Amino acid sequence: MINKDSLKARANNLAKELNVSQNVIYNRFFYDAFLSRLAVSKYKNKLILKGGLYLSSVLGIDARSTMDMDFYLRKVSMEKEKIVTLIKEIISIDIGDDISFTVVDSSNIREDDLYGGFQVIMLAKLDNVKYQFGIDIATGDPIFPSERSYNYKCLVTGEVLPIKAYSLESVVAEKLETVLSRGIANSRSKDYYDLYILNKTQRTYINNDILREAYRQTCNYRNCSISKVEALNLIDLIMNNEHINKRWIAFGKKVKYAENLSFKDVVNIIKYWIDVCY
Repeated sequence: MINKDSLKARANNLAKELNVSQNVIYNRFFYDAFLSRLAVSKYKNKLILKGGLYLSSVLGIDARSTMDMDFYLRKVSMEKEKIVTLIKEIISIDIGDDISFTVVDSSNIREDDLYGGFQVIMLAKLDNVKYQFGIDIATGDPIFPSERSYNYKCLVTGEVLPIKAYSLESVVAEKLETVLSRGIANSRSKDYYDLYILNKTQRTYINNDILREAYRQTCNYRNCSISKVEALNLIDLIMNNEHINKRWIAFGKKVKYAENLSFKDVVNIIKYWIDVCY
């Protein structure tokens, strides 16, 4: 069992090994502690891991860090009281790790999210080590062909957790639709990066036929109707947009794994995904 001293030592070693900050390791440690409880709860098949934490697990924290924990909710009504009760049930499970969780607040999901949902803010503690973070829970988008059984590896403890997660095809489909529908108004450089790194590291695990259908279903659900010609023209506008390029340079300075990537190379990879999806 890990105490605060062994956590500090492991965080220091992992931060050096993976070339990330110790704070990133601490964040992941408490995320993993929550997932350890989820994996043995009655909700393990109802909360489907998605978003930044999922990508960080698939790609490696040195290729994709995150401050987000996102879930897709299945077969539970989207009412705030029920969501808070669900989270409280999960965090009350004693797995013998001496970590405690407290629900601090809950609210509607951030206003710029098109599909709604709720965020639950929690405070996690191990001795006098504290970390506050939010869990975003939403529903809506189709997962095609379905959620996958995923062996999630905890970063600090090495424990492997059987959980449910998004299909990689639906991850790419939603990312691509977001990039195209938001166009030059998209301020999130991580969307471009994610499409690039998923291509570079996960292409052999992604079925193109399934991806094409996942993209079609995502676009239908989100009422997005962009032709291939329009998509390619839009990507060229994005590639040549001065503000987007400046944000990309700033993004590369902020996260080490993107600092040597040219935006042109990243955009060319997005064009590959467009060819597959159309």
